[in-house]
Amino acid sequence: MDFNGTKSISEVDVFSIQDNYTNPSEPTDAMTFSLYGLTGFDVQYWNGSAWVTVPGGSITGNNKVWRQVTFSAVSTNKIRVLINATVDNISRMAEVEAWTAPASTNMASAANGGTASASSTYVNPPGSWAPSAVANDDRKGANNGNGGAWSGSTATLPQWVQVDFNGTKSISEVDVFSVQDNYTSPSEPTQAMTFSLYGLTGFDVQCWNGSTWVTVPGGSITGNNKVWRQVTFSAISTNKIRVLINATVRQHQPHDGSRSVGNGGRFGLHC
Repeated sequence: MDFNGTKSISEVDVFSIQDNYTNPSEPTDAMTFSLYGLTGFDVQYWNGSAWVTVPGGSITGNNKVWRQVTFSAVSTNKIRVLINATVDNISRMAEVEAWTAPASTNMASAANGGTASASSTYVNPPGSWAPSAVANDDRKGANNGNGGAWSGSTATLPQWVQVDFNGTKSISEVDVFSVQDNYTSPSEPTQAMTFSLYGLTGFDVQCWNGSTWVTVPGGSITGNNKVWRQVTFSAISTNKIRVLINATVRQHQPHDGSRSVGNGGRFGLHC
């Protein structure tokens, strides 16, 4: 796809053909395919002399109809999707979207008035895994046990962590960041990064409708192994959100103080 000039982009969305292609539905990020989709591809941009794969843009083992790749903004005049594998060895695609770097606001951030609370909090002096960690704009969960990540104090599930906004907001995205395996020296997460030790494998992203908690469309997540799990949906007006945690990798408290029932990052959203 050639642009009409140089653009700053930070997101590319690749849409595969749905199994029910004769009567397709509006895709969500939870929708999967089994018949016609792209299972392996590279999202690339032109740097002026060569094609370069964007960070986190080398996709393998894909079964998502809507595969979203986000990255730090790059300036380019064209992008491409290099298809390496498909279900039936035929290349098909419904849509490719390239988005300019958004001027978005993380309404869950404490800097923007967000206030975090949780069903329980693990404290092991001098360490503290307070819920405020999910609203501090630190995606890595750095300084785990000292303000970098939240953890519940019990292995009993479900647990929850919520963020109250400073008023009613229109939101269309919630990003949940689990604790990385290498939590003592975490990296800046990408949507391709996986975990195996401490992450959230099952959870519901919910909003308050004025009288009860409601799971957002596509927000009931199972079998997760992504450090960064992004949930997008049509805009909803609400004054608070929560993550209801139903399953984690580990169901006990490690002696080193790291925690399985916890979220090591923040909630992010686009308005």
